[in-house]
Amino acid sequence: MLHHHITRVSLWLTMACALLLTGCSSNRPFYAPASETFRTTADYRHPYQDLWLASGSGNLMHVQRHFTNAGHSQGVVLHFHGNRGNLSDTIVKVEWLLDEGYDLVVFDYSGYGNSSGTPTPATTFEDARTLLDWFNRLPRQDADYRKVVIGESLGGAILVSGLAAPLAPLDLDLVVVDSSFHSYVALARSVAADHLLGWTISWAAPLVISDDYAAGPRMAQLPAAPLLISHCDSDSLIPHSFSEQLFQAARGNKVMWSLPGCAHARGFGNEYPLNQQLLLTVIDQPSRLTAEYDYAAALALVNNQSLLLSHAGR
Repeated sequence: MLHHHITRVSLWLTMACALLLTGCSSNRPFYAPASETFRTTADYRHPYQDLWLASGSGNLMHVQRHFTNAGHSQGVVLHFHGNRGNLSDTIVKVEWLLDEGYDLVVFDYSGYGNSSGTPTPATTFEDARTLLDWFNRLPRQDADYRKVVIGESLGGAILVSGLAAPLAPLDLDLVVVDSSFHSYVALARSVAADHLLGWTISWAAPLVISDDYAAGPRMAQLPAAPLLISHCDSDSLIPHSFSEQLFQAARGNKVMWSLPGCAHARGFGNEYPLNQQLLLTVIDQPSRLTAEYDYAAALALVNNQSLLLSHAGR
């Protein structure tokens, strides 16, 4: 299975090639799409359907809608994956939500998987707006039906760009931005800084990397939905401080969780079932997400719930 993150060495080398050979500013180092299919129909435990959406980018996007086996869906979650692979392998990060009673929508940006075109800041921005508009129009099954969007790593930056300039007003219950960053240029400089001659790339980063669709300046334009920003405190790929800058720039009802001891963009993966339960507390009840509901408060709630269940089972 591919690692779903930006590897420092490959990104630095790609940046160097872009600088020396192309001099362009398409942010090409940030995209590592795969066309290989990592799963077949037989590999999924839940029913799903393939969809195709015409993106505002001019490309055709591959979308999959997966359905919980729980009988009654509690809501639907739209996932914006990171820079590497495609939906057939990145779904593993959120597939657990199907077992918790939620439907799931995953998709590929332009140039990823079976989606046509080439990924650039402009095409992924239009992809995000198209998906969010389609997602926004999905009907709610009842008054308690939740609609949640999650963006991880590069997907968080792409999600924010689309949320800040929607095609129509968005009706969302919760926005989660995990392990992301405020600036493409700042991330490029951070990656280059750890390498020999990295100062050369760091100095030239603005020449080959564009911040036209960076998340930082757009945080203040997000829709009025509860916002959870999370980041592993031991992330060695994207600095924790980059999410802190996103948090500071955001307005409205917002909380930031520092997830202990996890690798980049893995904090809610199957390796950390406790963190999954913490996230589920705000997906189940977005109104919980107030300024006081930090990671420690969520942990205390889950621990208390577990204790009550333990006593009830005796």
